[in-house]
This record gives sequence, C-alpha cells and structure tokens, in this order.
Amino acid sequence: MRAWYSIIVVSLAGLLVSCGGGGGPPPAPTVTFSAAIADARIGATVTLTWSSTNADNCTAAGDWTGSLASSGNQSVNITKELSNFSLTCTGRGGSANGSAAVTGWNAPTLSLTASDSDLLAGNTAKIDWAAANIKNCRGTAGFPEALATAGTLTTPALTQTVTYSLECSNPAYPAVNSSVTIVVADTFELVVTAKYERPGPSKVNSVGRLEADMDNPVTTGIRNVYIELQDGAGNKVAGTHASEAGSVRFTGLDPKKKYTPVIKSVGKNSSGFEIHVLDNMRPVSTVASTIRTRYEPYLNRAAEYTPDPKRLKQATELTAKLGWDSALKILRDDQRISAPYIVLADAMEQQAYVAQNGAVNSVDSISILWSAQNKGGSTEDNNYDRGFVRSSGAFYSRSAITIAADGRVNNGGSENIPHIFLSGAPAFELQELSTAITAHEMTHFTQDKSQRNYSPGGPHSERGEHQDIALVQHEGLATGTALMIARAPTLDRFIFRDGSVRAVRSDYRSNDTPLGWFQERTVIQFIWRLFDPAGAVKLSGPQILAPFYSQDWRTGTFGPNIWAYAGILKKQHPSLAGNIDAVGSSLNITLAGNDEWGSTESILGNRSSTQTFPIFTRVPLSGSVTVCAAGSANEYNKLSNRRYLRFDGDGTTRRYTVSAPTNSIPVFVVARTNGSLAGGYAKGVRNIFVDQAIPPEGSWGWVGECSVVLSSIAETTRSECSATTYTAPAEQCFTITAAPAPAPTP
Repeated sequence: MRAWYSIIVVSLAGLLVSCGGGGGPPPAPTVTFSAAIADARIGATVTLTWSSTNADNCTAAGDWTGSLASSGNQSVNITKELSNFSLTCTGRGGSANGSAAVTGWNAPTLSLTASDSDLLAGNTAKIDWAAANIKNCRGTAGFPEALATAGTLTTPALTQTVTYSLECSNPAYPAVNSSVTIVVADTFELVVTAKYERPGPSKVNSVGRLEADMDNPVTTGIRNVYIELQDGAGNKVAGTHASEAGSVRFTGLDPKKKYTPVIKSVGKNSSGFEIHVLDNMRPVSTVASTIRTRYEPYLNRAAEYTPDPKRLKQATELTAKLGWDSALKILRDDQRISAPYIVLADAMEQQAYVAQNGAVNSVDSISILWSAQNKGGSTEDNNYDRGFVRSSGAFYSRSAITIAADGRVNNGGSENIPHIFLSGAPAFELQELSTAITAHEMTHFTQDKSQRNYSPGGPHSERGEHQDIALVQHEGLATGTALMIARAPTLDRFIFRDGSVRAVRSDYRSNDTPLGWFQERTVIQFIWRLFDPAGAVKLSGPQILAPFYSQDWRTGTFGPNIWAYAGILKKQHPSLAGNIDAVGSSLNITLAGNDEWGSTESILGNRSSTQTFPIFTRVPLSGSVTVCAAGSANEYNKLSNRRYLRFDGDGTTRRYTVSAPTNSIPVFVVARTNGSLAGGYAKGVRNIFVDQAIPPEGSWGWVGECSVVLSSIAETTRSECSATTYTAPAEQCFTITAAPAPAPTP
C-alpha cells in the first residue's frame, strides 16, 4: 500500500510542474540596430538594419516612423545635416531600444583669395580663406599643415613668386583644393592708355539750331597711336604703337624712377600701315622741301608718373582735351590738343573698315596735314606753311610735291607718299570733328591705292550740280563708305558761329535735286539704300565694296561708272538683282537691262541729248566719229565737260587723230592696259594725235576742251592751253579718226 502512494505523489508533482504553476519572468527583448554609413550626402539614401530577440514587433521613431517587423532593413533619405533614427522592439519580457545617427553633408566649398596678385619685391600680402561644409582643412603649400576652416594669413616680405594652396574635405565628397599665386618681381610694368575728347552727339539747342555738344565730350582711346616713355631727363626709355584701344604695356621699369608718357600723332596698325598727322603751320626747316622732312607730328606730354612702390602692374591714362572753354563758349586754339588725334583715330578706323572688306594698299603710308589755322577758299596758290589752299579745304593728293622756302606747293618731288589736307580754322570749318570728312578723303586714298582709280577730282558739291560721271562714282562711293562706317544715314560737318559749334547735317534718306546718275549725292543715296538695315536689299559693307576689289572691276575695259559697278554687284548677288535695279530706278539710274557702258541710259541732265548720249561713244578700228562736249572755261568736272569714249581694239597700234572746232584746243586721252592714260594736249594746237595699241577686249578714254577740262583755275588754263587768249564755244564737237599708225621712222 505504501509503494502506490509514492507513485501518486511523483505523478502529481509532475502534473503540477507541467501546468506552470512555478518558475521566473519572461526573458527581456534585445535589439541590434545600425546605419550602413555614418556620413552621407544630403539627398542620398542610407540603409538601416536591425534584429531583435524576445520581441514580437518594433516601432521606428525620430527621423523615421512606422511599425516594423522584429528584424529587417529599410532605406531612408538623408535630408539634413544630422539625422537621428530610434528603434523600440517589444516582447512579453518588455522592450528594448536602439539608435543610429547619420551626418548629412552638402558639397564642400572653399574660397581662397590674396590681397595682391602681384607685388614688387619686399612687400607683404594677406591671404584669406573660408570653407563651408568642411570637416577639416590642411595646407598643401605655403600654409601650416593643420588649419581652421576660415582665417587670414599675413605673408612675410616676399622676394620671389610664391603659391599658397589649401585642401579641405568632408567624409561624403572628394576634397576641394584652391591656390593663389603672388607674382613677385624687382621691376614693374606700366600700361599707358591714350585717349582723346570729341564732341558729344549733335543736339538741337534752345533756339532750334543743331550744334555739337561741346560741354559733354566723349572720351575714346586713340587707336594705334604712338606712345613713348621718357625719363626725368627727357630721354626715350621705350616707345611703340598702341593697340586698337589706345594702350601700350611697358615692362621692366624701375620703381625708384619717375616716367613721363608722351604721345605723337603717328599711328601704325598691326598690318604695318602708317599715318602721320602733321602740323603744317610749324615747319621744322624752310630748307626741307618734302612733307615728312618739313613738318613734324604733334607731340603731347602727360604729367610725370610716380610709381606705386607696391604694385607690380600699374596703369595710367592721358587724355587729349578738346580745348572748349565752357564758360566763354569758345575754342582755344592753343588747347585743341585732341584735334590731330581725332583725325588719326578716324583715319585708322577707315583703314580697318576697308581692310576687312578687301582693301590691300599698294603703299603703306599717308600724311595728313592739319592745323587750327588751315582753311580753303584761297585765291592764291596753295601754301602749306600759311595753311591755306584753293579748294574747299579738304582734299586727297596722290602726287609727289615740292614745298618752296616760302611754303608754296609745286608739283613733283622725291617723296612719293600721298597726303591729305584738312582745315581746322573755326571761322572756316572744323573738319577734324567730322568723321565723314576724314573717312571720305581716306576712301580716296583707298580708291587710289587699292582699287581701280580714276576721277577728275577738283571742286565739287553734293547739291545743285550736274557732274562728270567718273567724279560722281568716285565721290559718291567715298561718302557712301563714311555712311557705312557710321552705320547711319546722316553725317555732320561743323563750323563755329556765335558761341557754338554748329552742326550742318546731311540726311541721305531724302532725295535732293538734281537727282540722277549725274549727281554724287545720288550715288551716296544708292550706297545707303543698298546698306540700309531697314531697306529692301540689306547688303553688308563687305558685300557693297566687294565689286571694287573684284577682277571684273580691276581689269574692266570700261571707264569707272555706276552702271559697271551695279552690273558686277548684281552678278555677285543674282537673287537681289531686281531689288538693286529698283533702287537705281528710284534714283533715276537705269540699271535694268543696261551694260557696263550705260548704253541704254536715257535720263537727261542739264545737257542736250547729243551732248550726253551715248555716255561712252564708240570709236571703231577705222573711220571717224564726232562727239560733242559742253561747258564754259574752268568748269572742269561738270556733266559733258569730258565726253567719254569706248575703243574697239585688235592689239595693233593705231593712230587716233582728234580735230577740234575753231577756238578749241582738244585734250584727248586713251587708257592703257596698266590703267594709266596716254595722250594729253598740245598748247595752241587744234589737231592732235595719239598712237596707241588697243587690246582686243577694248579700252576707254575721253576728249574735252582744254580751257574747260584742264584745270578749275583760270590762271592755269590761260597759261597752258594757248599762247593767245581765246573763248571756246559753249558746245565743242570733236572728230576722232582711227587709222593704222604709220611705221616708225628708222
């Protein structure tokens, strides 16, 4: 019986145990929680990983939220500089916490500057730096190795070029580097910029008169002007020609010395083309007989320059003043310093413009005579020393001259450099202020030395004249080029009157009378209408000038004229031919269906039909033709003074005999293949001849009455045309006979 009880007890105990009626509390949860990386770029994602024991679920807090499984991973976005992530996992035994932090970084930046980029030896500089989004910085050159993220360093006295470099970084981005170099030298460089004043844009004054704005001048660099430095004793240290902006850099200068910048009115561009603006009122020697040996450029000194003892690179400016007294409203001639430099700059600008359009001059230099006393309108012979000439006061001369001891000008000489004369007398005309005048005369130089050139020249006006066809083309292009350079249809000329510099404006948008192929103003308007950005044709300057540099123009057998030019232009721009013809028609120039001789032109000027047409009279290989010129003594360059001719040819030499009517002395020329003119006149002789071989493609020439076409000066025609006084008829009809030339006499 006792053994059975004991079994029951054991079994009961086992039952009691199996029913949980004893033991300790449930085990506590554990959490393992981490971020894949501790530093990340802002905007990037980072993976968070966790695991737990004795936990049924987990909850996110901080910079992430939500209910989570008891283990896993999740990607989170890093949006700020410090992101804190918390995790709580809960089980029957309680809860456990975990945390992780990620530092967010933007891209690092570094600013490193020096107070000076260059120094003269013996000076110090300050180096400033500031970094952002940086964990640490270190010096890699010049600095200590460990540095704060911002600061200032003062250098020791520097004796040679030195570089300072920094490297700054954060854990999420590549390091950034920066360096500054301070150039150190014992000598300094000086940039000298020469400028000139010219009047501000013309404006209407209180009484309704257009005038130059002398009180508000515009300052501009003197293009390609000669600049030199002189030492304290006036000796030249260095000198050269300026850039297009008017600047020269002088190097290797001693900071312990003072220097004086000097400018001369001589310009030279990068192509080697040189312009001398000379003071013809102050001859250096009355024995010297050529322009360059007799007259000197203008020379102007700036104030003495004292170098900065610290700066390696230094700069100074000198400005040539206009000479306008605003209080007294007068131009002071002795203070008109800018005038020759205005002329120089405008001439250089014209050369730059035509060079980009195809001009290549056959000579590389020109002289321009200007003084504050120069004027035209003299009744005496040209005298450069005294500053007066017969013409309108502005002209281009291709001829070599000799200047007499008293300043009078004679043809012929040893100096084969073309020159321009410009007026500056306030009571006559301030031609230096007019960009148009300088550009016009410089274009004549271009025509002479870079294009096929012919014009009778002489006195002429844009208004009220019926003119020689070659003069029309020549002068019209010169002013038309000035319009294209200015990119405006108006040009101003200036005179001084009653306390103001008055502007006389020409507006080439409007028609004027007479209007037609016989007026230079018509050609000016033709050029502008081709160029006008608001017009129907809209050609560029290079396109408009291109025909004059073409082989068709250079080697053409025609005499220079507007019809030949337009024909080449249309050939180059066939799609615009109709528009070009229409522009011609609007100006009384017949271009449609015409040829290079103007053969179908029918618009009359102020001469009769027989005195006008054909514009080029054909001279056959044999036989005679009669052509009638017209004009009074010394008209010189008006319509029909010269009657132009076109010669048939076969390459053999022919004799061309010209017979003139009573009281007429013929002048007769034939163009050679090299562009020069053969022929001339014989004093007092009514019948002359020229032996000339005309090539198969033909040639051109002209005939006229000596007293009419030889010169615009009465004294010249009286002395040259005949030993006796005569009066030519108003119409002069010449007979030209062509025949084989006689065999040369053995």
